[in-house]
Amino acid sequence: MLGLQSLFGVRFAWALGIVAAIGLGLSPAAARSTQESDPQLQISEGFSLLGSYLAGRVASRDKNLEAAAEYYRRALTRDPDNADMLGEAFKAELGAGNMREAVRLARRLTAAGGSEYGFAYLLLGTDAFKRGDYAEAERLFRTVGDSPIIQLTDRLALAWTQFARGRKAQAIDTLSVTQSADRSQYFQHMHMALASDLAGRPDDARDLFERAFERHNTNRRLIQAYARHAAVRGDDALVKEILGPYQSGDGADRGLRALYAELRGTDEPELLVTNAREGLAEVYFGIGAVLSSEQAAAVSRFYLQLALYLRPEFNRAYYLLGEIETRDQRLEAGLEAYRSVAASSALYLDARIRGAFILNALERSDEGIGMLTAMVADYPEEPRLLQAIGNILRDEEEYAQAARYYDQAIQIIGEPDPEHWLYYYARGICYERMKVWDKAEVDLQKALELNPDQASVMNYLGYSWVDQNMHLEKAMDLIREAVRREPNNGYYVDSLGWAYYRLGQFEKAVKQLEKAVELRPEDPILNDHLGDAYWKVGRKREARFQWSHALSLDPEPEDRKEILDKLANGLQDDVNKKAELGEAGAANMQ
Repeated sequence: MLGLQSLFGVRFAWALGIVAAIGLGLSPAAARSTQESDPQLQISEGFSLLGSYLAGRVASRDKNLEAAAEYYRRALTRDPDNADMLGEAFKAELGAGNMREAVRLARRLTAAGGSEYGFAYLLLGTDAFKRGDYAEAERLFRTVGDSPIIQLTDRLALAWTQFARGRKAQAIDTLSVTQSADRSQYFQHMHMALASDLAGRPDDARDLFERAFERHNTNRRLIQAYARHAAVRGDDALVKEILGPYQSGDGADRGLRALYAELRGTDEPELLVTNAREGLAEVYFGIGAVLSSEQAAAVSRFYLQLALYLRPEFNRAYYLLGEIETRDQRLEAGLEAYRSVAASSALYLDARIRGAFILNALERSDEGIGMLTAMVADYPEEPRLLQAIGNILRDEEEYAQAARYYDQAIQIIGEPDPEHWLYYYARGICYERMKVWDKAEVDLQKALELNPDQASVMNYLGYSWVDQNMHLEKAMDLIREAVRREPNNGYYVDSLGWAYYRLGQFEKAVKQLEKAVELRPEDPILNDHLGDAYWKVGRKREARFQWSHALSLDPEPEDRKEILDKLANGLQDDVNKKAELGEAGAANMQ
């Protein structure tokens, strides 16, 4: 069994400004997270200690934290003093956001003392802070763990606790201790600036924001904090300097545009952090955001749960948690996080749209479409809602309906900007699937005109031309450019190989299609294409093998019928199989 030191005393490597957690022992396997939907939770009262513990380990490995927590609760009723089991149960409860139970377990874990239970002390300190017991919070935050990330967190948390006690100068002194790591210095300068603003030292805050901004001027949270600082001080020129680059063109950012509009439209702008509680929640959110890569998602989830425990109205924390849960295929948990984003937040629309996509993934597309359709009435000038409905319908292969929603969205947009290429691309795909090529061609060309760097559009348009024996030289140029930009995209390489095939250049086709299959061995269409090319160059035994393999990969019914015919009769000279472009299109429309 793993002790808590190995679970929470993990070492963190700061590399390229991103910290990665090592050694948490979680596999990439995924499972739906709700207890109600998990048949494993139907446990008899007589379930054994070992069985409950092992079931909890399996559920944790599969990131089904809710199930794991339930199993560990049952196991602990039989062996309540088992430290390893307590540690596993604590991780599951904290990750699942069951904070009352996590606090109870944290008290049991830390009862014997020792600093190896870093997150347990953090949670207990946060709980004390939340209750207003700042002396106890300070004592707990001084119990520094041996992990660099825990040490950094403790220092920042201690400073905000001192600030909450009215010891503002002491808090800033605590934050001013020199940190060696660049990312640690970022947090140091960021929180010193936030604290200085609240302490009535705006000049110090300005200097600290400038120092942080010099090295981290693409960090969105820092941009927001610095812009709000400038707005509160009435420095409109600085607000424009900070946010101006994100208002249009290649750097356009919807969230920062909304912030710019907000700051310009109010006489009473607010700082990013308005009190010590928000400051401490910002510590947890900021570190959680840095850790939100796939490798460190489990630790990021812990930090975000701490942020939300302290500040339940923290919309950005809910949104980031939704991203992490969705990426981990914890779809119900992701849906719940997105639903928690308040309607007053600038993230609300995006959160609801993402929630609708999750419902579609859960095969509840009608519910997702219904939710978005109801929102259209409240946001009649918002094309993203119509686009999202169209995307779900297109995923359901309801191309005519999807195209009508894209029509409405494009009508609202009016004169399109480069960012609107996706609307035309999506509608072009629908028209191509509906075999209305004249409209599809216009939309695909418009998408490429708006954003000439999109490899997905190059591939789709180029292949469509080749498939119809049109504009062959220009088509091949587009496909080659798409492959040059994304040489490891198996679908693009397949398009190039299939284009050579359709042009009768079978040896070149084989070379490209073999590479495509290496990149995407699980795709039946690519394997089928390679079989066709093998047949054309006389490698008939290998062709039949590829077709058989394609058949085992569950192709679409129409393709299955063609493959069975080829296995029985070989590839006839008059076979003119239409290439399937949907995979590449769908892969780039997410």
